[in-house]
Amino acid sequence: MNFTKKINTFRDISIFKKENTYFVFAVDSVGAIGEKENDKLNIPVKISAKYNMRVCLNEIYSVGVKPEVVFSIVSNEWNETGKNIYSGILSELKENNLESIEVNGSTEENFKTSMTAFGLTVMGTSNKLYFRNTKKGDKVYLIGLPRVGKEVLKNEKDNLNPLMIEEIFKNHKIGDFLPCGSKGISNELKILEKENNLKVNIIEMYDIDFNKSAGPATCGIFTSSENIILNNVKFIGRMEE
Repeated sequence: MNFTKKINTFRDISIFKKENTYFVFAVDSVGAIGEKENDKLNIPVKISAKYNMRVCLNEIYSVGVKPEVVFSIVSNEWNETGKNIYSGILSELKENNLESIEVNGSTEENFKTSMTAFGLTVMGTSNKLYFRNTKKGDKVYLIGLPRVGKEVLKNEKDNLNPLMIEEIFKNHKIGDFLPCGSKGISNELKILEKENNLKVNIIEMYDIDFNKSAGPATCGIFTSSENIILNNVKFIGRMEE
């Protein structure tokens, strides 16, 4: 009998393996960001959903997996909140050439709500994962910058997105790629160390706050043996024992 095996990881993804296939899940949630009366950050919920979708896509792409299905769980009504969330999801999928992906979900139709709340789950499969390949001596790079709130909207073209990750993997030999989230760059550096049983020697910080939240994964770190010089990419350190 073939059983599904869980692959333990410190990353913000869940990985399972059955026979020769890996199943990768990424999740993210949003609360109090939208257009309802008790929301703390008032922006169109379509934009909130778009970035929520991007967080999940960035996580999936960071291990070399393409998404296959999206589940949207909305704690608000379909008209108009759920409908706008769905529109934001489709917008982000389209920007990443993923229009054919199945999207399913549920909304709250029994009670009136006064605060936006929803979550997404993205699943993809692959026969190979691109992670835990970092070696001693590999260089550590930062792509993008940590941004939150209105900073995210003002710097859209420089924020990390799935196509950037795909391009990095396509053109360079990458050991690991980790999108950064609400716990900042420092947290992902710690995960990188744990996943590879190595230490990060920080050489340059560029006056960047490594503990600042990266909001909807506006930046990421990655390792490579190559000397990489690209716009929006900074060399920050090296892997050591």
